[in-house]
Amino acid sequence: MTEMRPAEVFAPGDYITDEMHARGWTELQLCEALGVPLDDLKKLLTAERRLLMRDAANLERAWGISFMMWLNLERYYRKWTAQGVPRG
Repeated sequence: MTEMRPAEVFAPGDYITDEMHARGWTELQLCEALGVPLDDLKKLLTAERRLLMRDAANLERAWGISFMMWLNLERYYRKWTAQGVPRG
């Protein structure tokens, strides 16, 4: 029997980065929209910092993408990494 391996789960920061670039936003514009300093944004984009409820609400307000979608991305990513599954 072939071993089943689930699809890779990506950090919310990966999606945020893609969306930011697709919209032509800079990191500074995103910092302003999220109300966070640049250092916090960089940590969020690299998964060094969790996406908080406040971040999800601000992303929904800025981009119209569901608050719950962002929170679910965070939850699934943290669950995935807690299982010790290497990224990449």
